[in-house]
Amino acid sequence: MSGKNRIRFIFFALASIAVLILLINGCGEKKAPEKKAVDSELSQRLQSILDDYRETWNIKGISAAVILPENRIWLGASGMSSETDSVTSDMLFGIGSVTKSYIAALILKYVEEGKISLGDRIGRWFYDVENIDPSITIRQLLNHTSGLFNYMANPDYNTALLNYPDTLWTADELLKSFLRTPTFRPDGGWGYSATNYILLGKIIEEISGNPVAYELREKILNPLNLTDTYLYPDEIYPTERMAHLWFVIDTTGVPADINELVSPPPLRGLFSSVWTAGAIHATARDVALWLESLFNNQVLTESLFTEMITPSQRSGRIKYGLGIMTSSTNDKTAYGHTGGIGHSSLAHYIPENSICIALLCNSNARLHSLAVKLHEACINTGEGSSD
Repeated sequence: MSGKNRIRFIFFALASIAVLILLINGCGEKKAPEKKAVDSELSQRLQSILDDYRETWNIKGISAAVILPENRIWLGASGMSSETDSVTSDMLFGIGSVTKSYIAALILKYVEEGKISLGDRIGRWFYDVENIDPSITIRQLLNHTSGLFNYMANPDYNTALLNYPDTLWTADELLKSFLRTPTFRPDGGWGYSATNYILLGKIIEEISGNPVAYELREKILNPLNLTDTYLYPDEIYPTERMAHLWFVIDTTGVPADINELVSPPPLRGLFSSVWTAGAIHATARDVALWLESLFNNQVLTESLFTEMITPSQRSGRIKYGLGIMTSSTNDKTAYGHTGGIGHSSLAHYIPENSICIALLCNSNARLHSLAVKLHEACINTGEGSSD
C-alpha cells in the first residue's frame, strides 16, 4: 500500500469509527421530540378550570401540566407562591410520595441489570437491625407488604420537625429515632409505610456505592432530559425557584407561609426527613414528562413495567403495585401516584386517551377532582386518542 493510500485508509477508518460512535450514542438517547402547545381554545378552557378550582377550594397556588396525543402539552399556573409572587410554571414543588414511582423504577433498573432480584431478602443489607425483619423481600418493600412500621406515624416525628426545623436528617437517624415494632409479619397484609422507601434508598446506595441522586440522574433523569427534577438533600435545587409552602399551624385555620415564618428554603428538616420516600422537587412539566416516558416504554423492559403497574392482591381497593397506584379518571383506568408533604401532588397517566396530568400545589389540597375536570375538557374536545 502506497503512502497516499495508507493515509486515505487511516482517514476512512477514523471517519467510520466516528460515525459508529454517533450511531451508538444516538441509539442510546431517549429524548422525545419537542412538545408543542395545544390550541388557544383548549388552553383557555384548561386555565379557566384551574383558576375556578383554586378559587372554589381556596387553594393558595397550583402548577399544572397536561400532555396530550400528537406530542402536545399544556402548562398552567394559578394563584400565589408568596404574598407578593405568583406561582409560575417553572417553579419547583416538593412532589411528596410521587417520589416513590422514581425510586421504584430505579430499583427495577438494577433488577434489569441483574444486580438484584425482587425476591432478594433485605437481610443482605439489614441483618440484626432492631424492628427490621431480615426476611422481608425487595418486592415487599416496593409494594408495602413488608409490615414495617411507618416511622412518620410516630408522634415523636412531628414533634421533632416542629422543634428542630433546620435539622438535616439522615436515613439512619430517622430509623433509629422513629421506627417501632412492625405492624404485621412480611406479606401478612398491606400497609403504606414510608419506611419501605427509606430502606430502598439505602439499598440503592449499597448496590451502587453512589448517592441515590447520582444514580437517579444517571439512569433516569439525564436520559429522559428531566433537568428540572432534584432529590433533596442529595442535591440542592435552586431554592429561589421553590414555591413557598403554606400550612395551617394554629387554631385559626388560616394557612401561613412556612418559608417566611419557620425557616428559609429548602426547609431542611421537613424534606430531609422523607428522602427517598418523598423528597423529590420538580416542575409540573417534568413530573408529567416522567410519567409519560415511563408509560411509553422509555424506562423499563416490558416485563418489569408490567410488574410495576400490577397491583398486589394484598393492597385490595388501594390497588398498589411497585411504586404505582391504579385508580380511575372519568371511569377510565389511571396509573400514577399522589403525594402530600406540605405541598400536594398528583400524577396520572390515562392509557385509553394517552393523556398525562401532573398537578402540584403549595398547600394541602385534594387534587383528584381537578384532574377529572381537566381530563374531561381534553376528551370532550377530541384531544385524547381512543384505542
